[in-house]
Formats: sequence, structure tokens, C-alpha cells
Amino acid sequence: MFVRKEKLNTITISNVTPELNSPISSKSNFSDGVWDFSIDGNERQNSVGDSKLRIEWDRFSDRIPDSSIKAVKVLAFIYIHNVGSLGGRVKKMMKPQTLCLKFENLLNFFSRIYSLKRAKNPDYECHLFDFDARDLQLGLDHYKRQSVMGLRELFSILTIEAVQYEIHRKVGCNSFFAWTAADVKKLSMPLKKASKESARAMVIQEELLQILIINASSDVYWFLKRLGANIVGTYDFVNKNTLRVPEALDVEEAFEDYRQIRLASIDQMVKSKKRQSWTIDLRKMFLAKHKMAVNDFKRELERVQSAAKYLVMQFTGARYSEIITFKKDALCLKDGNFFVKGTIVKGKNERLTVGNDYWVAIPIVRDAIKVLELITSYTLHDYLFASNHGKVLQVKHLPSSDTGVNDNLNRYLISIDRDRKYSGAKGDGRISVYPAYLLSSHRIRHTLANQFHKHRIGLLVTSYHFKHAYFAARFYKIPNEVTLGYGNIGQEIFNSATYAEEVKKQLIESIYSPDAPIAGGGAANFIQTRDAFFNGEIMAGGTPSVILKRLYRRNLPFADVMLGYCGGKDNYLNDSGTMEEPPCIGQCKCNPSRCKNAIIPKSKEPHWKSYLKNNEKLRADPEMTHAYDFLDFHIKEAKAVLQILNSKSTITGA
Repeated sequence: MFVRKEKLNTITISNVTPELNSPISSKSNFSDGVWDFSIDGNERQNSVGDSKLRIEWDRFSDRIPDSSIKAVKVLAFIYIHNVGSLGGRVKKMMKPQTLCLKFENLLNFFSRIYSLKRAKNPDYECHLFDFDARDLQLGLDHYKRQSVMGLRELFSILTIEAVQYEIHRKVGCNSFFAWTAADVKKLSMPLKKASKESARAMVIQEELLQILIINASSDVYWFLKRLGANIVGTYDFVNKNTLRVPEALDVEEAFEDYRQIRLASIDQMVKSKKRQSWTIDLRKMFLAKHKMAVNDFKRELERVQSAAKYLVMQFTGARYSEIITFKKDALCLKDGNFFVKGTIVKGKNERLTVGNDYWVAIPIVRDAIKVLELITSYTLHDYLFASNHGKVLQVKHLPSSDTGVNDNLNRYLISIDRDRKYSGAKGDGRISVYPAYLLSSHRIRHTLANQFHKHRIGLLVTSYHFKHAYFAARFYKIPNEVTLGYGNIGQEIFNSATYAEEVKKQLIESIYSPDAPIAGGGAANFIQTRDAFFNGEIMAGGTPSVILKRLYRRNLPFADVMLGYCGGKDNYLNDSGTMEEPPCIGQCKCNPSRCKNAIIPKSKEPHWKSYLKNNEKLRADPEMTHAYDFLDFHIKEAKAVLQILNSKSTITGA
């Protein structure tokens, strides 16, 4: 739909000129009062409301003179057909929702200037060409809208002679705009006032995060357990049954009965084309059989469903526009690892194929998706994050809106906040979440990034996880696990929702205690330095416990590279006295067992155990015969590291 142009030394306009029947999109022409950029059946637009894919020119006809609206339409037409050349530099493809927002902003801005002018002179009907830089600044000073996106850019484009010529030709004016590019640079744009509360709320508070993770995990675990389903996650911290149904209730049987009620209701509605329930008798039978009302069971299922949605968001880090692409067949196994299949929307062309992107699915995510798929068995919905509950009266199946997802999250928080620490009653008696604790998909994503940082996970690893990319090794077809699936990262974050000082204390002791075993290519030099440090401190009157307490207050001089810690010295002198590059595996995967910049303390043992287990699993796969030598080498290396970490002396090397 939009055309990418090469960078130009002088601004020129494409040969496409705005005539009455000139196409704007597959649905609209230049002369139309509404430009519609929606594409029927395009899943990449599911996260965008229809109103954001339209420019409604007619809506401004009573606020802006027709000639001025036509001038802005010409500008919009030129902008669409010259993306990349108008700004003097190549830009990304312009998304329809971004284009629409820019020109809605411009129309609202100009209507504000006309409103201010008419307050002094009710008959004011001058053309846009009569506005000067002072008028622009006046409009900006009184522009109260949240977004000013695109205004400065569009003001600048209107100073381009070639653009003005096209507007003159179409509108019939012979004058030029009364502001210059220099004037535009001097304009003072309105600043959006940042809310201190919302700024603090970008990351979920640690205590609340722990409550959410424990409750949501418990809800998913106990639902699947009572249902008799296979559970793949580890739930060591779940010690209380959180499922709010009678102890004697056979959940598996009750779920199937409830599912049949829902399917029967949907069937009758489709046949009669009426939104009405014909399942009163079935509901009475359910109550008599299970000693629980259907609506009570339904509310419990919806609560567990909300818990599962939260866990999927929290442990994939997917954006709202991405989670709503997850469907009931989203979970897939690739080269021995589980992933959630979906679509990255941000920064991608509208017409690209969907369903080609992957997010690492740690065990808790797989259990949560299992819950969501069970729900779809009676809603008959394709999407795991659905906006409507069933296939009724030919209702179009769409995923949840952004507001719907966030409302669902906050309803779940209210349901588990029994002490009303994070929520309370308003004047009308309704319970709502306090502003400081309001949940959103965006906030959850930021929180996961923060957990990566707090758990000493390097910036490169974090960026890879949040790109959600799946990479296969070029020759060995082995996944490049640089995300939550790498080593034991997911389990470490999952079981340690808060980053207490105790965690840092244990880490310091695993590295700096005089008798702590250290493996890795840099172990010998590190242990020698550590011994010299302790000997010097002890001779100065210190004790090991006092020395360690001082170290607790310092930051670690190492970067976490998952299987060890890197001192960041880069090239180093080898045994022959020549400079050598570190033996990194590539991407974010360092090789601390052979790199003299790196050390491997006891705290990394769980990661190496997982690393060994994963490689042994691949080694047992007949389809991996092409990589047996590669796998054997890394299995041997992992075993050597673990042997050192479990030794009683500070043996060095790997």
C-alpha cells in the first residue's frame, strides 16, 4: 500500500497525482469523505480498532473550511505515495494506524486554531495559507490532546516547494504557506505531563509480583491436578489448594458436564439465531449432581483462565499485539524445545505471512496454555486471548482488545486480593485496583525485563528474549538457547519472584569464599587473586566473615553470561605469550569453561546440570546423528565442570 522511496538530494513528488478516483487503499479513493485502510481478514490488524484505521474527513467539515480540508487531503495523498523521500531520509514502511493518527492530529490541530480565531471573529474562514508561525505556536499552546505525534514533521513537509505546488494545483490557491522550515524548528511543542504514579508503575512491585505468580501458578496447578491432566511445570512453592470448588467435587466430570451445557447452548442459539439459553434443565441437573451452581463453576473457570493468561504474558514477555495472535495450536516442539507460535506485529509489514514467530515456552507457560486450550473446547474460539465467549449468531471471532486484556488482569488481581491491600471500594461500592497497582500487558513485559536484570541476566540475553527470535545453529540444527529456556534461567526467575539480599549474599559467597570451588578458563588466575586478597585482609586484622560482609555491599565486577561470569577483558595472553580471542560459541553464548576471562562458581551448578541434561536428550535423539560429535564434546565438558563444582577443594580449570 505504501511505497518506499530512495533518499533524494532534492524533493520530488511521484508521478501519481491526486485525482477524484485516485486509489488511497483497496477500499477508498481520494474523493471519499472517509479513507479506510483496513484489510479484511488481516490478523496483523487485530490489535488495532477499526476507528484507528480510518481518516474521517467529513467529521471536520463543520470546523475547518472545505478548501483547508482539501489541502490536508492532498498532503496526505502525497505523504502516502512518497514515504521515505519527504523527510529527506529513508523511513520504515508507514503503518496505516500511524498514518491515520498523524493526520487526525493535524486536523484536530488546525480545527483548534480555527476555533481560537473564531472566538474573536465568528466569520473567520481563511485558508491554511494565511496561518503563520505565530498561529502555529498559538495552536500548540492551546493543544490539550495527549498525542502531538507527527505535527512537527507535517509542518516541515508543508514548507517544501514541490508539496506546496501540488496543493496549489489541486486547491486553486496561488500563495505559499507563511511559515518556513526555520520557523518549524523554533516551535515549542506541548509537553505531555508525566504521571509520577504511572512512572513508578512501569514495573510491578516485588511483593505484588510474588503474590501474582504464586496465586496464578497455584490456580493453574490445582485446576490441572483436580482435572487429572498431565502437569509439566515444577510447583515446589504451591502448598495450598486454591481451587474454590467443593473438595468432593469430581472436577474432571464437572468440567465435561459444563462443557456439554455450553455446547448445547451454542447449538441452540445458532439454530434459532437468538441470544438465549435453552439449558435450564441441564443446569438444574448440574446443581443436583455436583452440589454447585453452573454460574459458580463458570466463575471459577474464568478465574483460572485469567491466571493462565497472566502466566503466559509474564513468562513470554510478549506484547499485547503478539499475545492476541496465540491460537489453540500455538504450542509446538522444535528440535527438542517447546515454543509458542505467533506473530510479531511491531515493526513488520502489514501483509507479511502470520504465525512464523516463536517465544520460548518454559514448563509453566505450557501448563497455562493447556488451560487456555481446554477453555476453547467449549467457547469454540480460535484465539487463546478471546474477546467473545462462543461461536454465536455468526459473531466474528476476534482476539481481546487491549482494554479487555488489561481489565481481565485487574479483575484477577481483585479476586485474589482478599485483604484489599491492592484494591478497594469506590464511592459507588464497586471494587477496583488502586492506580499504583493497575496491571497491563505492557507493564508485565517491563516487569519481566526487570527480573532479567535483577537476576543478573546480561543485556544481550535480555534483548534476544524480547525479540522472541528462534535461531537454529547453522550446521548442527541445535537451538541457540539465549532466552528463558537457556540453562536454568526460567526456573531461577520463576522460583525467586523477589530478588532478596539473601540471593546476592549466596552469590558473593559462592564466588569469594576462600574455599569455594571455581571452574572455568579464568579460574586459576581468579583463585590466585582471591587468595592474595584474603591473605592481605586477614593480615590486616580481618576475619573471613567480616571480609565477606564488606563484599556484600559491592557490585559484582562480572557480567552474567548464563553458564558463568565474564570479567570483560576481551582478548587475553595465552600460555605462549600471544594475544588470543575468547572462545565464544557465538551470539550470546559464551564458553566460560574455556575462556580465561570467565569463571564458573558453585551458584551456576543448576545451569550446567540443565545444560548437560539438554545435550544428553539431544544425543539420545536418532535424528541428531549429524551432531553426535558436537554433542559428545559438550556433554564431556559439562560433566568436567560439574565434577569441579562438586569437589571439596578449589580445583581449577574445566
